[in-house]
Amino acid sequence: MKNVIIILLMMFFTLSCSSNRDLKGKKYTYKSKNRELVIKFNKNNTCSIKNVFLCNDIDDEFREIIINATYKRYNDMIVFRNFNCKDDGCIYPSYIEIPAQNSSNCIFLNKDERKNTTIFDGRTFQSDYYKYGLVPNIDIDTMYIVKNKIIFTKKTESGSFGFVFSK
Repeated sequence: MKNVIIILLMMFFTLSCSSNRDLKGKKYTYKSKNRELVIKFNKNNTCSIKNVFLCNDIDDEFREIIINATYKRYNDMIVFRNFNCKDDGCIYPSYIEIPAQNSSNCIFLNKDERKNTTIFDGRTFQSDYYKYGLVPNIDIDTMYIVKNKIIFTKKTESGSFGFVFSK
C-alpha cells in the first residue's frame, strides 16, 4: 500500500510538472506606465507579441503593434523567430521606431523625451522614451523562463532594455 501511494505521488508530480512546462494557450504580460506588452502562445508553436500604448492621443497605427513568430522551447529557454525571417537569417533593428507623437498621456513618446540619456553625477540614465516607449522587434531572439516569469532583453546602440512578463 505504501509503495502504491509513493508511485501515485510520483506520477502526480511528473504530470503536474509536464503540464506547467507547456506554453501552448498561455499568455504572459508586461505592464508599465501607459503601456502593455502581451505574449500569447498558440497551440501550433506560433505566438504573437502585442504592444499596446494605452494613450488615446497617439496615431492609431502605433497604438497597437503585433509581431507574429514561431517559437521552440528548450528547458527554460524559448527561441523566437519572426515569420518574416528568411532561411539565411534575420536582420531587424532591435526595436520598432515610433515617430515622435504629441501626447499628453504618453509624454515619453513626445519629441523632447527622445534624448538618449541623461547624465547625473557622473552616471548615465536612460530617458523615459527608452524606459517606456521602445517597442521590441522580434527577429531571432531568446527569452528565459525564471520562476514562472519570462525575461526578455534587447540590445540598443546605447545599452539594452528588458522586460519581465508575468502570467
